[in-house]
Amino acid sequence: MKLVLVIPARLKSSRLKNKVIIPILSLPMIEHVRRRAILSRSFNKIYVASSDKVILKLIKKNNGNIVKTQNKHISGTSRVGEAVKKIQCTHVAILFADEPLIDPKILSKFSKIISKDKLTDIWNMTTNIKNHNEMQDKSIVKCLVNKKNEIIEFDRFFKDYKKKIANLKILKSVGIFCFKKKILLKLLKIKSNRRERILKIEQIKYLDNKFKIRSINLNFNYFSINNNNELIKCLSLFKKDYYQRKIYKRTTQIFNE
Repeated sequence: MKLVLVIPARLKSSRLKNKVIIPILSLPMIEHVRRRAILSRSFNKIYVASSDKVILKLIKKNNGNIVKTQNKHISGTSRVGEAVKKIQCTHVAILFADEPLIDPKILSKFSKIISKDKLTDIWNMTTNIKNHNEMQDKSIVKCLVNKKNEIIEFDRFFKDYKKKIANLKILKSVGIFCFKKKILLKLLKIKSNRRERILKIEQIKYLDNKFKIRSINLNFNYFSINNNNELIKCLSLFKKDYYQRKIYKRTTQIFNE
């Protein structure tokens, strides 16, 4: 198995302008993400895929690997699909550029599980739902998982979830994925369906086309950065959270070792 990680990135974010290059302490957001992936020691190679010259120049300046992609893509996964055509690998993991709090240990656990799993084509990291508010929050994608750790449905709010959880678990989809390269390229040829477009959950297309998705349930409860409030909360965590400060210190030391 040759597992690479691709971080898709663009500047035109709707809720927080140019968020992936916003400075968080001494590093742009995307550099936090990329360097934490390096710290995990889990991937044969790590790439940033983007069409934006500002992002590509920034990553190159920091000795990172880049893949220039077309400007217009329907999703980050689509951008990765274009990039991975130029990369030699058997498996590709996707980590989004707005995850500056990602724990390298979580990425390490994720990759180890994948390396031992010869039967699965798609993996989706999940975590437990913390409280009732998260269950009701439609900005959080949830999934139904059976005893075999297969995801059988995605939704933003399971109206009848109390009836559905017999022998099933409702988990939060963290948004970190892995695909066999050949499966990802096959999926990108399939058109989006109505359910996917309404709910804005890309994985629904995979299920509706009979692809199996394995849930990898890990204890990860940090958040991605989608708006200014989350950015402020993130900055506060870097000041107050000992573990996050420790990881940050390691990311700043990477090029001095």
